[in-house]
Amino acid sequence: VNVPWPFPGVTDVEYKAAFDFTVLPIAEEFDPQLVLVSAGFDSADGDLIGDICLSSECYGWMTSKLKQLAGGKVILSLEGGYVPDNIAEGFDRCMQALLGAPAAQFEVGLKGDCVRAEALSALRVVFE
Repeated sequence: VNVPWPFPGVTDVEYKAAFDFTVLPIAEEFDPQLVLVSAGFDSADGDLIGDICLSSECYGWMTSKLKQLAGGKVILSLEGGYVPDNIAEGFDRCMQALLGAPAAQFEVGLKGDCVRAEALSALRVVFE
């Protein structure tokens, strides 16, 4: 599932909305036997290449949500990111999730006040 964000600076709450209302429902309907993730961290806050503002907690939250699929069989393959500290922190949260940390543990640290209207429009495009 590709969600085409039409603006820079997408936040945790917008990614959470994409997961909750788009990615996970589609994935659940597909009912995969295994989930493969190309885990890049260039979308982390502070990485100028990605121009997205995700916290390390968001990576953990997404990973814990993906564990609800395929009986928890999830493989992460590291593939990107240009700020070593972001990669380390993001991957640490992903590993915590793979080892059983619940999504609620990560929700406390999610950043962003509200989902912008432009983000909602981008999510609608996915269904059209």
